[in-house]
Amino acid sequence: MVKEHTYINNKSRATIIRNTLGEDVLVANIKPVLLSNYLDDLIYKKNYKNSSVQKFKGTLGNLLRYAKKHNYIKTNPIKEADVNYKKSSAADKIEEKYFDEEELNKILKYMYKRSPHYGRFCEFLYQTGLRFGEAAALIPNDIIERDGKQVAVINSTLVNKKKQPSPKTAKSNRDVTLPKRALEIIHDEEKEENGTQFIFSSGRYGYPMNNTTLNDWLREAKKELNIQKITTVHTFRHTHISKLAELGVPLYLIQNRVGHKDATTTKDIYLHVTKKAEQQLDSNLDKL
Repeated sequence: MVKEHTYINNKSRATIIRNTLGEDVLVANIKPVLLSNYLDDLIYKKNYKNSSVQKFKGTLGNLLRYAKKHNYIKTNPIKEADVNYKKSSAADKIEEKYFDEEELNKILKYMYKRSPHYGRFCEFLYQTGLRFGEAAALIPNDIIERDGKQVAVINSTLVNKKKQPSPKTAKSNRDVTLPKRALEIIHDEEKEENGTQFIFSSGRYGYPMNNTTLNDWLREAKKELNIQKITTVHTFRHTHISKLAELGVPLYLIQNRVGHKDATTTKDIYLHVTKKAEQQLDSNLDKL
């Protein structure tokens, strides 16, 4: 099931493509060079961001995949369409460190299809902002009620498939409040009775989560889904930070939640997201 906002965004891009590429262009005449020129024009003549053009390329790919499936074309020309992306600005480089909502939903859908265990684990990382080792080392006794809220007690990490005291700073040892969806994920995983002490396992044999396997699959997802951003386990943590900043949570509370005292990346993401929100507000004020 495609989420409503994803459908709306894709429909909007498809409308723009139809209006700018031309309604009279026969799909059989669409060649890689035509698509390359079209996407380059979006960047250099229409001033679209690299990330936006990547999404246009994805929408074109979906449309042409449909055409191939129904035998209108023999091959999908989008696969050979090269794009001359602009060199990343400082702002672009920050945005490369976290997913927007559409990218996040695509990645999670891919991971759930690949493995429900890894899919749930990735979504849990996004919901909590935990590091890989912190989440992978969780056992049922780490989930407690405190002040009327369910929290995860973070004081360890996963080392060689074993739960070990966290080597990070004292700031890393903390209680992380669990949102409703994170609790649902834990309950779903515990239903599996995976034969391991850990809440999350990599499958029926009860092995704990494997960082290498997860990053390998994320690299494959990045390629298949045409996502140009950094796509690793840690990106879910950065995405969590960006979402909290977008919701207006103060920086010091975000730092406390993710166990960072003076992390530059956390500050950079926070300042970038809040500045972007201020710019959007300024733009919307003109519409009053």
